[in-house]
Amino acid sequence: MRRDERYPGFWQAIGVLFAIFLVTVSLFLVLRGALHRPDDDPFVATAATAAAVLLVLPIARRRTGLPWSRVFPLRPFRAALLPGMVAAIVGLGILGSEVDNWLQTVAPPPKRLTEMFEKLLYNQPLWFALLLGAVIVPLYEECLFRGLILRGLLTRYRPAVAIVTTALLFALYHGNLWQFASAFFGGLLLGWLVAGTGSLLAGIIGHGLNNALGPLVARSGIRIPGFTTPGTHQPLWVDAVGLVLLTGGIAWLRRAPELAHIRVATAVEPEPLARDEMEPARD
Repeated sequence: MRRDERYPGFWQAIGVLFAIFLVTVSLFLVLRGALHRPDDDPFVATAATAAAVLLVLPIARRRTGLPWSRVFPLRPFRAALLPGMVAAIVGLGILGSEVDNWLQTVAPPPKRLTEMFEKLLYNQPLWFALLLGAVIVPLYEECLFRGLILRGLLTRYRPAVAIVTTALLFALYHGNLWQFASAFFGGLLLGWLVAGTGSLLAGIIGHGLNNALGPLVARSGIRIPGFTTPGTHQPLWVDAVGLVLLTGGIAWLRRAPELAHIRVATAVEPEPLARDEMEPARD
């Protein structure tokens, strides 16, 4: 296997995602039959996808020829970023919910999809919903998208292009129209955080917070039309709160030098100059 530190490029990333899709479908059919679970069971779908990613990622990482710590950098990031991260992610979650509401009025989602989300939000114990959606899913999705794929694209393209491309692949990976907008804009925010901090932890924590928001609000007893109750739109004051949180969070994050001017910490490091290249020329 030829090693390439710039792996994966765009089409190679498509190949990785297609391989994961094939493995996921195979594992899903096996697990569904073995456990006698319905098609819309969130546990079977998540377990099959997580196992597929865990099988494919080591092969893809080996192709880079880089150590695990370079491809999946779990280094700490500054705690001062956390208030901005929380505000921006919660605000984006609120506004993303309203975008989904408008989309559902134009193109109602299939019953199977809504039932699967209802099972995850309301029919599972809270600890199980959080473990599945706020821990397991962020771990494998961030390692795949903001770890392997974003790192490879950052070695080939400008940060903005790499972040947008990764967010687009992330949105398409969800496989349905009704999650596309939320996944795309969430991917932009998470990609910016990971590329700027050079830490995959920022993406995992941010992704986990975003996925925890729905189950926590749904089980809190709070009823917000359009947010916890589908089939309608959110009150304007809820959208206004989301907009204030998002813009305020981004403004907070932009004060951080590593996010205001992204220095690609995940890119391939340049090779050191040879000794004779370092010495000044002599007459």
